Order: sequence, then C-alpha cells, then structure tokens
Amino acid sequence: MKILALRGSFFLGLILVVGGCTSVSDAGYFWGKYPYTFLETIRNPSTEASEKHIAELRKIVDYSMENGLKPAPGIYAELAFWLSKAENRDDKEIAAFFAKEMQIYPESRPFIERLTTK
Repeated sequence: MKILALRGSFFLGLILVVGGCTSVSDAGYFWGKYPYTFLETIRNPSTEASEKHIAELRKIVDYSMENGLKPAPGIYAELAFWLSKAENRDDKEIAAFFAKEMQIYPESRPFIERLTTK
C-alpha cells in the first residue's frame, strides 16, 4: 500500500515537472525562458541581465517564426524597447521591431506611436 502511494506521488510529481516545463501557452504563444530573464532584469538590473533578456526575446521570435507561431503580443515591442536602451543600439532595427508589432497586432498602433513620438 505504501509503495503504491509512493509510486503515485512520484508520477504526480513527474507530471507536474514535465507539464510545468512547457513553454507554449494554451493560446499558442512560445514563451521560452521569458519569465526568468525578465525577472532577472527587475531583481538585478545590469547590462548582463538586459543582454540575456534581449537574447531570450530574440530566441522567442526565432522559435515562433520557425514553428509557425505568432510571438505573443508585446514581444516585438519589448525587444525594441530593450534594444533602445542598449549601448550599441541600431535605430533601424528598433523601428523594424516596432513596425512588426504594429503589423501583427494593429491594436498596438496607438500605444507604439505614442511611445515612439516622445
């Protein structure tokens, strides 16, 4: 009896671990390690944390495109935002990411236009 309970607990734990590792939401958006890298930029703001988060946002965009998924709303805009704070910023790339966000999610246009005109 004790072995069955232990076995059941093991399998329940395994299901929770494997299920918790999925990075594609029910809505079909790939999140990768976004929560971890974003939280790191908040907890320990640094150039290194920002660069890791930018790299993760790029991975999310690349993975989504390779697998026929749309990046979650705001991913392109957030990538543009973080790139705008980087030392070696590329204004054309930043503008392209904001444009891509507005193209995929037209409802973001008023917000992004307000961001980019100030």
